[in-house]
Amino acid sequence: MHFHDCFVQGCDGSVLIAGSGTEKTAFANLGLRGYEVIDDAKTQLEAACPGVVSCADILALAARDSVVLSGGLSWPVPTGRRDGRISQASDVNNLPAPFDSVDVQKQKFAAKGLNTQDLVTLVGAHTIGTTACQFFSNRLYNFTANGPDPSIDASFLPQLQALCPQNSGATNRVALDTGSQNKFDTSYYNNLRNGRGILQSDQALWNDDSTKKVVQNYLGLIRGLLGLKFNVEFGKSMVKMSNIELKTGSDGEILATGSRDGRISKASDVNDFPSPFDSIQVLKQKFAAKGLNTQDLVTLLAAHTIGTSACQFFSNRLYNFSGKGSDPSIDPSFLLKLIALCLSDQALWNDESTNTVVRKYLGLRGVFGLIFNVEFGISMVKMGNIDLHPLVCLLLALAIVNTVHGQGTRVGFYSSACPRAEFIVRSTVQSHVRSDPTLAAGLLRMHFHDCFVQGCDASVLIAGAGTERTAFANLGLRGYEVIDDAKTQLEAACPGVVSCADILALAARDSVVLSGGLSWQVPTGRRDGRISQASDVNNLPAPFDSVDVQKQKFSAKGLNTQDLVTLVGGHTIGTTACQFFSNRLYNFTANGPDSSINPSFLPQLRALCPQNSGASNRVALDTGSQNRFDASYFANLRNGRGILQSDQALWNDASTKTFVQRYVVLKGLVFNVEFGRSMVKMSNIELKTGTDGEIRKICSAIN
Repeated sequence: MHFHDCFVQGCDGSVLIAGSGTEKTAFANLGLRGYEVIDDAKTQLEAACPGVVSCADILALAARDSVVLSGGLSWPVPTGRRDGRISQASDVNNLPAPFDSVDVQKQKFAAKGLNTQDLVTLVGAHTIGTTACQFFSNRLYNFTANGPDPSIDASFLPQLQALCPQNSGATNRVALDTGSQNKFDTSYYNNLRNGRGILQSDQALWNDDSTKKVVQNYLGLIRGLLGLKFNVEFGKSMVKMSNIELKTGSDGEILATGSRDGRISKASDVNDFPSPFDSIQVLKQKFAAKGLNTQDLVTLLAAHTIGTSACQFFSNRLYNFSGKGSDPSIDPSFLLKLIALCLSDQALWNDESTNTVVRKYLGLRGVFGLIFNVEFGISMVKMGNIDLHPLVCLLLALAIVNTVHGQGTRVGFYSSACPRAEFIVRSTVQSHVRSDPTLAAGLLRMHFHDCFVQGCDASVLIAGAGTERTAFANLGLRGYEVIDDAKTQLEAACPGVVSCADILALAARDSVVLSGGLSWQVPTGRRDGRISQASDVNNLPAPFDSVDVQKQKFSAKGLNTQDLVTLVGGHTIGTTACQFFSNRLYNFTANGPDSSINPSFLPQLRALCPQNSGASNRVALDTGSQNRFDASYFANLRNGRGILQSDQALWNDASTKTFVQRYVVLKGLVFNVEFGRSMVKMSNIELKTGTDGEIRKICSAIN
């Protein structure tokens, strides 16, 4: 229903309007279900907060919550939509249809600002639900002169024909994802690969090269990391879709927290708290009493990855455990060091029902902890909802909100003072980057250069003689006009509220997303600096720096070696001038070019950067993928195809090579997650918050 709503008149709740000739009456919408759910939620919300929460937002939230209840991951849903007043059945003609070819599907998605990956990802929602025989039975009998659609698996055809007899059973319902119709997972894509797609438009995704790549991506590397990659991308595409042709205003946004403080606190109530001496059965009973399952148990107890315990809680295991000495489940060499684990922790390995979950987090090292981290967040949210006192205006369900705090910054800082701030920045960046995709790398680089000098205070934006902007290292920065454009719009909407430093931090994030990377939540609340001196730029990381020098410069800003490798991975988009690396191509040593350059790559670079000329020629930092935010940059380092001396050095130094190898093996997903984490860390360098600094009226000049 949310999908059908967004594709017609935008995400404005117009599909919900009843009456003759409305969207609701169009043939494509006759099978929609769930109106009573939206009506029920609206009734409760009107009683609690009359005239505040839009039907469009209820539908967007309900769609997210339906995915979560079906086993998918959650995502934060931007709210503040307004309901539309127009609803016409005739407008539904351009809704994607079950008989559409891939080209037609791509055209319809592109018309809504959605690309091919969004198409394949969003159609992946067919992993749950059913369809009527009338929408695909043409494939089963006389699809061609020779009979059924040849793309249907021959062994699957009789099963479909039994469910949809020829010339009858038009309204019979058939699962869109055979064998998993109520579980939000990646088995849908597996069915496409095996010729078991139901709709003609679905199976076509496997048969067309442009969409097949995306399908394969969700199936690759242990089924797309056991569905994690698909889940992450699905949330991202859903947010993108839910912003189609929005109707918004300065009012209508509801801010809520998830729980309230209790008024009762008794020591006697703590008796049922899980204890370090509990057996697995007792632990499971205690967790089950709070609505938490065995996976939640193992996942939440893994919070013991940090912290300490007093000897009194486990010393019984070291000496007279069961009358026979020490607990035999303790490793003997570990026992001698007198460092033992709590009984209830070690029991997780010894009990078959919990051992399975522990092993899951060890497999491929749990994909370097990513699977555990995601599951931990989910279980923490689940635990955080135990016995809640409801808010006066609690929405139907809660998203997993990853709130990140810096030194005085927080996610959603402008939610009250300027609720459309992030939307204005995002739409501005989108407009400019669509016209010139190379600006994405420029904005990302500008934020990096800003943070490393005087902290993230937009001092790099200040124009004038002797400012940071005039330093040699900053002469190639691009994207000032994007920041100025966003600032002009924000000053019109919320005068004197949003800092240039925050605009730059948000623009960097949005640039990554527009280049194909994952989003992350940006803490805001920075203030703009009043000092900008070219001389301060001397300590900016340089293209000729050794790994040791790079580590020193990053460490001085509170960033470690992993942050270094991850953030330099931002070179997956953008270009550099020949003058910054041509020394590697000719007389780098007495014997000629830099020996770390792949010999087959050297002639290509020399053609782009002729000796003694072409200093300003531009060369992609990530050969073959300069406008796509992915992990191919790290593969290029491994293959001796790094452009800058400082980049290639990351592969040649043992301390940084480990992280490069990690991103090469696990490709884009892990790098994307870590990049967002390191960007948040970097964006909190030497902040000016509170009364420090100012909110500039014009980003290029102090007030």
